[in-house]
Amino acid sequence: MKRFFLILLMISAFPLVAQSQTVTSVSADVKTVDEAWKWAQTELKSRINAPGSAWFVYSFQKEMCQQCFLGSYNGMNSSLSRRIDETITGQPSAEVSLEKQVRSTIQHIDNVQDVKVVKSIALIFEIKDGKIEDVALSTMDTVFDFGNRPIYWLGSVDPNDSQSFLMNLFASSSANSVKKTLVWAVGIHPANGEILRFLKTVAFTATEDEHVKASLFSLGSLGSTEAISVLGEFLASTASVELKKSALFALGNSELPEARRALVQFIRSESAEG
Repeated sequence: MKRFFLILLMISAFPLVAQSQTVTSVSADVKTVDEAWKWAQTELKSRINAPGSAWFVYSFQKEMCQQCFLGSYNGMNSSLSRRIDETITGQPSAEVSLEKQVRSTIQHIDNVQDVKVVKSIALIFEIKDGKIEDVALSTMDTVFDFGNRPIYWLGSVDPNDSQSFLMNLFASSSANSVKKTLVWAVGIHPANGEILRFLKTVAFTATEDEHVKASLFSLGSLGSTEAISVLGEFLASTASVELKKSALFALGNSELPEARRALVQFIRSESAEG
């Protein structure tokens, strides 16, 4: 199996400057993401002289290769910033240069086996005036600057609860950029039938191409033969050249032999029609 190093670069306006941080944590009695979200909304509204924006953050666990990271970075030469897990816990730690962290990983990647480990992935919601302004995904062991805005920590949650919560957010959200990231966020969860059905529905019914492309990419990353079949169905049904390219890209990123067969089948069908 080939080794790979994944860094998801989400270009944003978040400056990477280490600052003191206010973190308010949800009670352990709160069991679901939906309940924790409502708690955070209530807490934010009740704060006197509270800033107009804040962060709602929670995490879930997933098995990943040891050298895989998800992150939200503004540039490789940014100032120092703290790891997300250290920001949330408030534990003192040495600040890490983002450039050093990434270059060190790249330098040693070829000498590290593709070992699977359980990592915590953070969902980071930027809240402005009570609404979701932006969404980011980041492994908890990477750096992220929260500015000087308060953080509401919703806890470490069950992946199934998280995926259901995000699917509901996708259905209720009207901001296209937020919806696109929510599709990616659902797809990064441990693969299961509910996620497959969601991504298939978005691929075949979404009216925004960016949402369709996000679902196609996520389908190619699920690592399941069923997802490959969905990509094959999509290729056969869409008339959009751009969306065909996205589906082919998703197939090309998969290591499954079924993906290779789907690519060969598509090439043969295109040749026959030509």
